[in-house]
Amino acid sequence: MRNSLAIRFSDRAELTPDEFYQQYYEKSGLPKNLTIETLNLMARALSIQAGLLRPTDGFTVELKPTGLFSNNEFDELIWELDILLNETGRDWPELELINIDEYIRFVVELRQMQLKCNKNTPI
Repeated sequence: MRNSLAIRFSDRAELTPDEFYQQYYEKSGLPKNLTIETLNLMARALSIQAGLLRPTDGFTVELKPTGLFSNNEFDELIWELDILLNETGRDWPELELINIDEYIRFVVELRQMQLKCNKNTPI
């Protein structure tokens, strides 16, 4: 997917992780480290530079697989969600995660729950 997304997003300015957070999430209340960590996870799974992604990029529009590519790139994102849901005792969301913003917000929420559970677990 790397080549098709890189071409698709070639007109975008590449943001640093700090610029991405500042521009889109600074006022959200989401922790910076978890937001950037989730963005980087998505970028690795989609084989694209994190700085080219935007919160409004949709999984069925901007990130839609094309040509020879399949949904395999999304398997890692689904796998990550499944692990977090199992670790936090949550069920799959009723809503469909349609874009990067919804994925980031949901994963960050789960990671916060995971961290909270880990702090409360006796050693």
